[in-house]
Amino acid sequence: MSFRIPRLQIGSAEIIALADAEGPFFSPRAEAFPEATATQWAEADHCDPGGVDAEGRWHLQFRAYAVRSDKGLTVVDVGIGPADGPAASWAPVPGSLPASLAAAGIDPAEVDTVVLTHLHTDHVGWAVVTEEAVPSQGGTRDGNVSASDRRPYFPMLNTCCSGPSSMPSTRSTRSSAKPSPTRSRPPAGSGSSTGTRRCGPGVSSPRRATRPATRAC
Repeated sequence: MSFRIPRLQIGSAEIIALADAEGPFFSPRAEAFPEATATQWAEADHCDPGGVDAEGRWHLQFRAYAVRSDKGLTVVDVGIGPADGPAASWAPVPGSLPASLAAAGIDPAEVDTVVLTHLHTDHVGWAVVTEEAVPSQGGTRDGNVSASDRRPYFPMLNTCCSGPSSMPSTRSTRSSAKPSPTRSRPPAGSGSSTGTRRCGPGVSSPRRATRPATRAC
């Protein structure tokens, strides 16, 4: 399969669109937005004429974006993921993000940062993968991993989710940059972070408490 890789240059940064999959949403759009008017739907169709199918369902393009600059290589969102990914119950898995990365000349190991704009299943699919879906080098042959073991798809990353209302991101173990202030503050009303709990390989989430945070995630 050949991939069209759109690119946009803004100053010293190159933005690369990476296709993962496309297909219909699992319910008609009118059910998701029951108060939308006919005029509003007409405006939406004018702006995105291919965004709905004959049954009134959204026709979605599942994408990720890579941003390459003199500060490194960032991937924004990571699509629907492999066949056993978290979006498997409704999205057209497996996605093709690995092939899109290859077509763009991007090795997952060179990615410094991954930003997850939010945690819907069609945005986090390739963040953590199983050995069965995406065999690692050597795989289960060395006896150290099983088919159900999970690991970050981008191998140089540790993942930190700062809260459901804020934008989680992942940073490379190679980076010495201090955590962003926006990631050290918990969402309003959610309490404060006093540490982290392990959610999976390379993935952690802050614990909540009522006293001020003692360390950033």
